Amino acid sequence: MSINFKNILRARALELGFLDARVASAAPPPAAGAAYHDWLAAGHHGEMSYMERLSAKRAAGVEHILPGVKSVIVLAASYYYPEHETPPANTTPATVRVARYALGQDYHYVLKDRLVDLIQTLDANHPGHQWRACTDSAPLLERAYAAASGLGFIGKNAMLITWMQGSYTLLAEILTTAEIEPDPPRDGTCGNCTRCLDACPTQAFTGPGVLDARKCISYLTIEKKTELPDAESQATGEWAFGCDICQDVCPYNKAPEQSQIPDFAPGTIVNAREQPETFLAPQTNSQFERRFKSSPILRAGKKRLQARLKKKLENR
Repeated sequence: MSINFKNILRARALELGFLDARVASAAPPPAAGAAYHDWLAAGHHGEMSYMERLSAKRAAGVEHILPGVKSVIVLAASYYYPEHETPPANTTPATVRVARYALGQDYHYVLKDRLVDLIQTLDANHPGHQWRACTDSAPLLERAYAAASGLGFIGKNAMLITWMQGSYTLLAEILTTAEIEPDPPRDGTCGNCTRCLDACPTQAFTGPGVLDARKCISYLTIEKKTELPDAESQATGEWAFGCDICQDVCPYNKAPEQSQIPDFAPGTIVNAREQPETFLAPQTNSQFERRFKSSPILRAGKKRLQARLKKKLENR
């Protein structure tokens, strides 16, 4: 497919608020599947059984998602806003913290709408092909495809570190039966830096680029369904939903630019620091769903989030 088509792709992606759009072959990225199987075999996924159920399909590529797929368009979107660094004026020691990506609207829907718009542009310029939008909802190794496309490299914190925005980014993909010339991968490295590994309060990294999710604060506050023992509850510290510690200390995240997507702005749903009452006030599931409508916070659920927050406050 012509260079002009790629120019159209990237130009429209930038207009929609994405940082960049690059292309990878639909073939499984080398070694990614084996690394994923090793990670599962070690039990690092914890209670996230959905990651194990579709492991063979994830490792095999993306043909199971879109038969006849030839190319994977990988897009990166920033969710960083400088206002995250300035706590609200009424912040007290009793506040709890929320990960940056969860302060605004749920990225699944925000990015999906933009992908649908982008697909309309692509289809108009190259009709006769199939297109499938993915926003962390389909079983594919998206960080491996992102690295293969040259969007960035996978750092010691196991996240994709992009060249323009560090790791404060969200990924999305468009699978297509159109054969688009892949972009070359670009080498990147963390060098001798181990700030993310050293800063993790739960020592969740078993080595560079290998995260044991069972110890990760994000997993403990969002994904784990069974009750947290006292030690795990205390390990979550100030965090009520997610964690940003390994990103906050990363040199690649020293001076990111503001996101071009207003749906991710702090305070859209919650602030980076919130009073516990924000989460404890809803008395019913319906009230909880209304308060956090279109928010990633719904993933934790009212019962689980409130129970863990109450336990956290009791132990302070």
